[in-house]
Amino acid sequence: MRKSSAFILLFIFSLLFLSFQSKAGITDTARIIVMGTVHNSSDNFDSAKLVAIIDRIRPDLILVELDSSFFMPDMSFKPETINLSLENQAVSTWVKDHHVPVRPYEIEGRNRIYEEHSYFGLQKDLSASLKQAVKDSLQVPEAKTPLDAVKRFDQISYALSLDRPEVFNSDACDKAMESKQYYGGEGLARIVALTPSLAKFSEFCKFKHDFWIMRNNAMVDHIILRVKEFHPKTVLVICGFEHRYYLRNGLREKSLKEAILLKEYWAY
Repeated sequence: MRKSSAFILLFIFSLLFLSFQSKAGITDTARIIVMGTVHNSSDNFDSAKLVAIIDRIRPDLILVELDSSFFMPDMSFKPETINLSLENQAVSTWVKDHHVPVRPYEIEGRNRIYEEHSYFGLQKDLSASLKQAVKDSLQVPEAKTPLDAVKRFDQISYALSLDRPEVFNSDACDKAMESKQYYGGEGLARIVALTPSLAKFSEFCKFKHDFWIMRNNAMVDHIILRVKEFHPKTVLVICGFEHRYYLRNGLREKSLKEAILLKEYWAY
């Protein structure tokens, strides 16, 4: 009787210990490939090419830049989700022949938050007002340098989006996109602060910058949570290439405490 009770207690303790381990950290090393992509096809990249890359990697888990509202209760894509982007089409095609889970890792309620803050309308109004301020010579000289940088990195981003995946998944691209986000965030806020005719956009600029950081931090946290949930050997994280530098930097920091290893897609 005593041996049986001791065995039961040991069994319960083991379950509690395993549960604690799962919550505390990742126990088996997970290889994470953060692959930047574009949301629309170009002459250099389309869904078929992404399908071929996924097939080379053969991931155990695929994470996509969406929140749960784009999924059915069984965690398959809603029918209308598939054609929203190149990556959704590619993932949908590949998983038809492979029993691999696909999960969202975006901040929850992303589109709702955009709507609540009239994000795209204000962005359009700011761009128009900024052009008008330049045309009317309302800007002080100190605003010219960050404005030139914003324009230059927008042009660089557009050029990269039309290139091959090995280009927009390069370290050079990551560095350029980090600079773009700096000038598009803090730099743009500085331009607005220096231009009285743009004062009404100061709150929007702060939200834009803060939400970019909030989104990406949530993405990094959700990637780690998904790895703890599924214990995969290989995880493919697909993101718009402008997010890649942030996700890789965030996961690199997590790797100091978690058993994760960052890999590049061309290593497969």
